[in-house]
Amino acid sequence: MNTQPHVLPPAIVFDWDNTLIDTLPLIADANNRIRAHFGLPDWTIEEVHNSTQQVGREGLRQHYGERWQEAEKIFYDYIGANHLNGLTLMPGAEDLILWLKGAGVPLAILSNKRGGLLRAEVEQLGWSGHFGAILGPDDIDNIGKPRPEGMWAIMDRLATQHDVRAHVWYAGDTGNDLKTARAAGAVPVFIENTKVSHVENIVELQPVFHFRGCIDCLDYLKRLSDSAPK
Repeated sequence: MNTQPHVLPPAIVFDWDNTLIDTLPLIADANNRIRAHFGLPDWTIEEVHNSTQQVGREGLRQHYGERWQEAEKIFYDYIGANHLNGLTLMPGAEDLILWLKGAGVPLAILSNKRGGLLRAEVEQLGWSGHFGAILGPDDIDNIGKPRPEGMWAIMDRLATQHDVRAHVWYAGDTGNDLKTARAAGAVPVFIENTKVSHVENIVELQPVFHFRGCIDCLDYLKRLSDSAPK
């Protein structure tokens, strides 16, 4: 197993949307504005959640073909105008981040959201100082998950030693996140979004750790810390 017993990870990289922060309602509204514009039926929350696994332009091309740029403008106009209003944390997310920060574990965020939007949200929450790197695909030549380049870039920025990179966690709420971790040679960690996650599909991807949410993840890390040799 790709873990170090009784030792906290040398670093933890988190996905952002619907792992640490609940943005599904906002993303659903933005996507359904596009679909209304094109005369298409609304997506369900589950369909919206599945769409978040795709890199922005790639997903838009897949769904809207030659009109993807029109769809992109509608999406980002809406997100840009509304994404800082009423940011909602996932249950236990703040306690998890603050505990890890206090324990001295280097933290970062890797998302398929545009880097500028991502960092603005982190700043709005007053969290910028908690993370050593915060990257979206446009920060790395529009290379998004599940490609591994984002994880490699983050580990470089955190100055993670090469001999412990296999023990770095990448934690997220989708199969795409687990594929990213494996591609980068890191530890795939599934933090379940109990509203929409399809656990049976995730199990097939064999995460090293599977938590029912941020609270469950924090409980495990506290037990791990308590069991470490003093």
